[in-house]
Amino acid sequence: MRSIIPNLTYNLSIGVDGARKMAKDIEVLLKEKHFIAPDDTSALRTRSVFENVEQNMAFANVLQLIVLFIGIGTLFAGAIGIGNIMVFVVQELPHQRARYKEVLEHHQALLCG
Repeated sequence: MRSIIPNLTYNLSIGVDGARKMAKDIEVLLKEKHFIAPDDTSALRTRSVFENVEQNMAFANVLQLIVLFIGIGTLFAGAIGIGNIMVFVVQELPHQRARYKEVLEHHQALLCG
């Protein structure tokens, strides 16, 4: 007689090590219940996805660090760029005032006489 247990889930709070232990305990329990030899690997087939969860969590953590690094770098680049623009504007301001004064004097000279 063939028994199929479709899906068993576990709470992520037990972690990957807890999931490994739980999978091993379930396998031992099923082998005892169905009178399967403990060293028989072909009578009982199990598939655990906690390794996939572990890999996905590690990938998500690395991706989060990359995004954080890029975000902080973008903020610094923006601050430096705005600082450079402000320095340029402050340096050019006296020159613009001088040009404006010259144009204003020229127009006044044309209007007045």
